[in-house]
Amino acid sequence: MADDGTVIGSGPSGGPVSVPEWSHPVMACQDSKQYERQLLGGSVGAGRAMELAGRRLGREVRWALNWPHGRRMRMLVLLGRGMNAGDALIACLELIRELDNVEVHVVACYTEDRLDPVLKPWWRVLRKSEAMGSISIVYLEKQLDENGHWAAPVKESWQSGYDLCLDGIFGMSFRPPLGEDVASLLRWCNGLRIRMRVAVDLPSGVGEATDPNAFRADITYATGVFKSPLMDEGNRMFTGRCRYIDLGFFEKHRLDSTWNVLVPGNLLCNGGMRSVLTDKRSYGHLLIMGGSARMPGALLMAVQAAVRSGVGLVTVAAPQSIYSSLAAQVPEAMWIPWEETADGGLALEGLSLLREMDGRIDAFLIGPGMGRGIETQALIDEAADLLDAPLVLDADALMPDRVKRLGSKRPGSVIVTPHRGEYARLSGVPSSDKDALESFRSYCSEVGVIGLLKGPLSIVAAAGKGWVSAHGGPVLARGGSGDMLAGLVGGAVASSGSRGMVRAVCRALVLQGSAADALASRQGECFVRTTSLLEYLNRIDPDYGQI
Repeated sequence: MADDGTVIGSGPSGGPVSVPEWSHPVMACQDSKQYERQLLGGSVGAGRAMELAGRRLGREVRWALNWPHGRRMRMLVLLGRGMNAGDALIACLELIRELDNVEVHVVACYTEDRLDPVLKPWWRVLRKSEAMGSISIVYLEKQLDENGHWAAPVKESWQSGYDLCLDGIFGMSFRPPLGEDVASLLRWCNGLRIRMRVAVDLPSGVGEATDPNAFRADITYATGVFKSPLMDEGNRMFTGRCRYIDLGFFEKHRLDSTWNVLVPGNLLCNGGMRSVLTDKRSYGHLLIMGGSARMPGALLMAVQAAVRSGVGLVTVAAPQSIYSSLAAQVPEAMWIPWEETADGGLALEGLSLLREMDGRIDAFLIGPGMGRGIETQALIDEAADLLDAPLVLDADALMPDRVKRLGSKRPGSVIVTPHRGEYARLSGVPSSDKDALESFRSYCSEVGVIGLLKGPLSIVAAAGKGWVSAHGGPVLARGGSGDMLAGLVGGAVASSGSRGMVRAVCRALVLQGSAADALASRQGECFVRTTSLLEYLNRIDPDYGQI
């Protein structure tokens, strides 16, 4: 394995073969515009990229909606005049072709003579579909009232809501403010009842500066390059869930960047079948210490996720009053009954059991469900110093002085997994702070830890750099999802060894987020259990790669 965590294997001739880059740079809008212009060249390259983006977008949207073939769909499409509009238009045509029963209303913000030449061939395809009766097109300039505001067609069908809205008016070239014509159109659209609102690349009205009337997306699909406005916490109400469509823009170019977006297809793919010359010890040994009589479920979910992470062995230290019931539910793990405190937490007396594990484990996860009892917290400090293995601190193990001490003592081998509230406890930075992502990156660098910050946009940070996961969402906003992520992180680190730890943490984050996307697509985001994620770890969308 290379120092940067890139896996090196053997090719057919025995020579080294590197797995493709597992992250791509996050770029400012102006930098992205210049990079894409240089990369794509003229209209031919731009047209090919637009077609690829549109077709991929159509596929991703249908997957996210899990829309069945033949079921009627009502779609609203907002089109500008550039490649952003082309992406939305082609995605619309893809959905029409795939679903067969689609009613489409198109609002064109520009007349045909003002369209980018690369867009015009696809516009003509759209007009042919209009002639067949499945599409209705209106022009913004012809739908303005005497005050220059958008006036929606009086037809009832334009007022009764939609299953899908595609926003392709403005992209990364937007500069505020919005004209009142487009602003009034977006206000109307934001007020409609729509099952899913999708923004192409960036929501119209969002850029390096954002207009308050911007399109409010449920999902934003960044095409080709993940733009920096998607990381701005102040834009979250407009961008919604952020997704990244890799168009191959970085296959031949490696650009150094402080912030990067993770690429699931490269990060999750293991390059083929496991070697036949291996056994369970080849894939690492994870030790988990956690649980209490009051919170057995947190430990259980961490263990359930760990045994599904790909790690070879899992050993669990659990309070003796609950360990047998938990062991019956996860027989794949090895369970150690531990002495308890009066309130059901782990007691100091069991430290001798840990000494027997020294040199036999590859990663150590402490914290899920342990509680904050004085003796249990003292045990965490003693245990963290006892074993020489990469250490994952989660939940009640995340205390400011402990993290600083261990980060200084063992730089680069301590992993912390806070949510926003826990990060506020560690750093003093309020959980609502709009610069929390940048603050977390700096904090991890200063303290000397690898950090995973859970939130609407989850990130990994280490050694001054940050990695963004464009997966997951509100389906994870329920008790236990953090415990399961801790188990996946512990398993990934144990199976990766001491090198490539950042990549292992990123892999665990993307694995959970991708499974969450699959769960939300199949069962929705509301009426599901946290543990339902387990059954989707091996049902990840094909474009994400295979575990």
